[in-house]
Amino acid sequence: VLAGYVAGSHPEMMERVQRDRLLAGPILGPFEAWLILRSLGTLGLRFERQCQNAAAVALMLRSHPAVKAVRYPGLPEDPSHEIAA
Repeated sequence: VLAGYVAGSHPEMMERVQRDRLLAGPILGPFEAWLILRSLGTLGLRFERQCQNAAAVALMLRSHPAVKAVRYPGLPEDPSHEIAA
């Protein structure tokens, strides 16, 4: 299910978005809306688990001899760590 809101200040980009919307349809059906509503109840848990899994993979790769570098903002040595924290 794909849903959302698009806003922009570039007329060319917004024209393309409007053309795409005409092809895909402007509104969700009731079933798609229900699927989104249902998935919001577990969004926090799913996001937390995804972050835990990503951290576990980053830690494993960081210690693997065949890996030269790991870019993961959760690692203290990552250049983006302060921004992500």
